[in-house]
Amino acid sequence: MATRRTTIEGHDWRRALPEASPDAVVRLAGTVAGAPARLELSRDDLATHVLMLGPSGTGKTNVLREALRQVKASLRPGDTMCVFDPKGDFLPLLDPARDLAVPGGADAWNVFGDVVADGWDEESVAANAREIAQTVFADAIERSSSPFFPKAARDLFADVLGALSVCSEKDRAFRERNLNNRALRDYLLGATTPGLTDFLSRERRFSGSLKYLGDGASEQALGVLAELQEATSALFADGFAGRGGFSSRQFHRAGTGSLFVEYDIARMATPAYQVIIDSLLKEALTGRRSGASTYVVIDELPMLPHLLFLERALSFGRSQGVKVIAAAQSVEQLYGAYGRDAGAALVSGFQTLVCFRPSDEATRACARERCGGRLEELSYLSASGRASFELREAHVVEDWDLAALGRGEAFVFRPFSGPLRFSFGRY
Repeated sequence: MATRRTTIEGHDWRRALPEASPDAVVRLAGTVAGAPARLELSRDDLATHVLMLGPSGTGKTNVLREALRQVKASLRPGDTMCVFDPKGDFLPLLDPARDLAVPGGADAWNVFGDVVADGWDEESVAANAREIAQTVFADAIERSSSPFFPKAARDLFADVLGALSVCSEKDRAFRERNLNNRALRDYLLGATTPGLTDFLSRERRFSGSLKYLGDGASEQALGVLAELQEATSALFADGFAGRGGFSSRQFHRAGTGSLFVEYDIARMATPAYQVIIDSLLKEALTGRRSGASTYVVIDELPMLPHLLFLERALSFGRSQGVKVIAAAQSVEQLYGAYGRDAGAALVSGFQTLVCFRPSDEATRACARERCGGRLEELSYLSASGRASFELREAHVVEDWDLAALGRGEAFVFRPFSGPLRFSFGRY
């Protein structure tokens, strides 16, 4: 029977203690091995990006909410925060005097604000319109057995966005009537092939997609138009079908307050959430506001698939002041939303991992592989009192270590240090 385990090489989490950070912006009280302790994270720590993993009921939201509260209180002039709040857990932190919540009211999102965010010239408008269309149609393309139709509808949607934007640059009356979500929705839902052909043919740069429509009488044309109108209905559902003027990119440029993106779980999911957050990430990566921080907090990350700029933010955002804090119930959910390869790349982009008691093998494997293996010595004592020794390879964190986690307990993996078993308080 083994009487003692000694780590020869590698980390030993049983001896780990939290590191103090004199410039911490997040200080989370708790215990380590029963003794009072604090988990402290500075702005530099948050710039490594933080992912919290754990099924419902393990204490993940409690920790995320307190971290968000403290980060929000530490915002400096010029800093911006965007919060995706799918369950309404963070609404008590919203300050009506400084913050915005979308969708809703006079601040309702306007897709054209993000289309023309880089100017009214054709090249900038076309690039932004293509990226927005790619996000809007990504799920339909991925799930379709005939991807030609959603791809064609994507190109047609991008051309309509671009043409409407460019032709309204110098016509203020046209802009006020047509450059809003409600007008765009009504136009596309009532669109006919002759009408689209007549409009887009006037703007040569945005007429390439007309080849998918032909004379409008073919089954192909009808299929493309049906895909376009289905996506339009989904994008501009409920609170996103207004005449507001909100742009997440313009909000980021202003550098004031926080943006709360409130997901109504009782209603239809819409790609508008992805477009809003993706556009803000894109703006943050431009580096226009040197020295400022952009905090992007995403609860239930798998609910936002196909974020084009998330991986770039994780890879290159540190130098631009971007700090992503996200939560998910499992790695398996991320694989389901982003695909196995892209999901694995996302997880690896979060250098700080807080893993509550997992319930799936993919999350357990993620935790095991974070710190690799260790070499341990097992000391045995025979019945006659003779000692014997055995060397064996093991994981720094084993499955049974993860299974032993209680509610509110997690392994914290940080870059350049070993894992820490931390029991969070109730905040």
